[in-house]
Amino acid sequence: MRKNNLLPVYLKIKSREIIYILLLVFSFFGTGCTNNSQKPLEISFYYWKQSFELSSEQENLLNSCGTKELYVKFFDVIVDPNSGEVKPISKIDFKQKPSTTVVPCVFIQNDVFKTKINLDTIARDICDLTFKIAKSNNINLTEIQIDCDWTAQTKQNYFAFLERIQTIAATISITPTIRLHQIKFKESAGIPPAKKGLLMCYNMGDIESFKTENSIVSNEVLQTYINEQTTYPVKLDLALPIYQWALLYRLGELTTIDNDIDLNELKNNGLKEFEPNKFQVLNFTTIKETEYCKGDLVKFEECNPSELLKCANTLKNSGLEFNKIIFYHISQNNLNKFNHEFFKEISRSLN
Repeated sequence: MRKNNLLPVYLKIKSREIIYILLLVFSFFGTGCTNNSQKPLEISFYYWKQSFELSSEQENLLNSCGTKELYVKFFDVIVDPNSGEVKPISKIDFKQKPSTTVVPCVFIQNDVFKTKINLDTIARDICDLTFKIAKSNNINLTEIQIDCDWTAQTKQNYFAFLERIQTIAATISITPTIRLHQIKFKESAGIPPAKKGLLMCYNMGDIESFKTENSIVSNEVLQTYINEQTTYPVKLDLALPIYQWALLYRLGELTTIDNDIDLNELKNNGLKEFEPNKFQVLNFTTIKETEYCKGDLVKFEECNPSELLKCANTLKNSGLEFNKIIFYHISQNNLNKFNHEFFKEISRSLN
């Protein structure tokens, strides 16, 4: 009798334990599924030279990173300083067929939107030229990136232009670039009329000042623009830098940006290094067609992998969310400083 009385209680206790264990199991697998579904950001690259031709090293990097899209500058749109005419320059020349999907990028000088240009005309002209280049190189268009650092003076015209070009290219996504100051001061800068934007996380410091430690990238500077409360109402892709350059200052003013130059080229051409990465020209010399005059000051700037990881952590801890990451740019000859594991580490850290 005693045994029969205790049996229901025993079964009740066992049932609770079983339910508790099942809940733990479901909770474990549910958490695991959630984490596994958060894949690293897709890795893409910019190609920013006028002649398109990838080396075997660049092709291998794209394959190792699983890159599906390459963002290629098709042309620039400027105001001719002599005629005042708005015109395209530096049109891309494809020396080889791209092995990935190509997203055309069009850089538009901000001064274009200070002119009395017809917005419908410029939108149509840019679309026509982009379509023409794409068609002649068998490129299927799904997105066009528009790069313009708009200001309060040009905001109205630029935003109206974006609306017009999106109407013309109705089946294509139009993605405007967005600078850090346009994120921080979004109320005054305005939000571009687009479904998606591209945050350019480089060219952060004062490039005009020789005293600036690194005008390309600095996590300390980034933190003055981005914090835990930072949000943006438009979906974003992210661009991070992997380039280097030499900045030449003459009589206290920046006169030349020498792209794709190596630090050793400065050290081996008679320049005196008086501080790390800072030089004085002792005698006239020419490096890669750039003339360096006696007395000029030269500063070498590059992207440090550890600094980029710090920036990625700052962005991860913000209220911003990113769909993909695009590194600027694969067309320089300094890829030996980075490898596919580094790019994947950045991608994972932003997830």
